[in-house]
Amino acid sequence: MNISEKRKQAARERFTLYANTLRKQDLKPIFEAARGKLQRVGRSIPETLASIWEDIKTASALMGSYSSGTYREVPWRTLVALGGAMLYFVTPLDAVPDFIPLAGYLDDAFIFKLVFDLVGKDLEDYKRWRDGGLIIDQPVQKEPVH
Repeated sequence: MNISEKRKQAARERFTLYANTLRKQDLKPIFEAARGKLQRVGRSIPETLASIWEDIKTASALMGSYSSGTYREVPWRTLVALGGAMLYFVTPLDAVPDFIPLAGYLDDAFIFKLVFDLVGKDLEDYKRWRDGGLIIDQPVQKEPVH
């Protein structure tokens, strides 16, 4: 099952709106909402999210580590992209509403894949840090002041 170009465009537009309005103080509530939804959905992972499920959980963990202050070696643009994707994920009425059988998570998967293509290196760096590895010479973009 595929998502139409019209639905992809609608998903992109909504994600862009979310990402463009995201503020630092929004990250923790988004992370908490995403963590709750991941726990609920994780009991029966939708087929459309199965191939990227581990990356979604890693992205949520990164946001949680950032929110708690234990991991700060992440560019602001990455937090914005992940926060926008997580906000899209937790919003019940998106381009394809999640309650629609089989198709409900197609747009979420599309947005996550777009974001993971952009921030994949930062997710890998986080996984190495989380698993006890070293991160060498990673420039950190300063966060904007709100």
